[in-house]
Amino acid sequence: MGHFRSALFGIGCGCIYPVAAALLLAILGWFFLAEPLHQISTAATLPEFAGPEQEDFWSLQEKRLDLENTASPTLNLTPAEFNAYLSAWQIPPVSGFCLQRTRFVPGNEHGTFYLIGSGFAMRNLTIQIEISKVGLQLLPGKILINNWPVPLSGWVRARIDNFLQTLLTIDPKGLPVRFLDGKVEFDFSEANIALSGDF
Repeated sequence: MGHFRSALFGIGCGCIYPVAAALLLAILGWFFLAEPLHQISTAATLPEFAGPEQEDFWSLQEKRLDLENTASPTLNLTPAEFNAYLSAWQIPPVSGFCLQRTRFVPGNEHGTFYLIGSGFAMRNLTIQIEISKVGLQLLPGKILINNWPVPLSGWVRARIDNFLQTLLTIDPKGLPVRFLDGKVEFDFSEANIALSGDF
């Protein structure tokens, strides 16, 4: 009988400790992850984008035709024309994210790309990538997934950066790849976006 009680006690401890550990992890997870999960699952409030209207597509085409015979062309676009230009970047779903459209909001020192789509069981999923002008360089800054600010460093940021790298390079002929390879130079101000090279 004593051996039977010892066996039951051993089985009981073997079940209680994992259940208690799982419960403790669930409570800690809820405590630390509740706000980030709420921010991720809440659709982002998007700004009023400049275009593109049909006229922006026409003026973009005219500007590109005007530069066809220029040796070192620079394509100067309004924000609405640049958003029309970005409409040509279409990619298949990547790791559960389906891109619907890309928009850009420029400032004089910072600009923000909006990758608007759906995925991961969310109907509305927007990835915001801030670009900062530092001297002659353009550097990635803050990243938001819907309303959740991705940490600026650490394991989570590294995973998000890897995902974005895959997303941006899945189309080997797309504008992001040509920019990353140095084939296109990109500069912007609040009123003008300049592309030079293989745009």
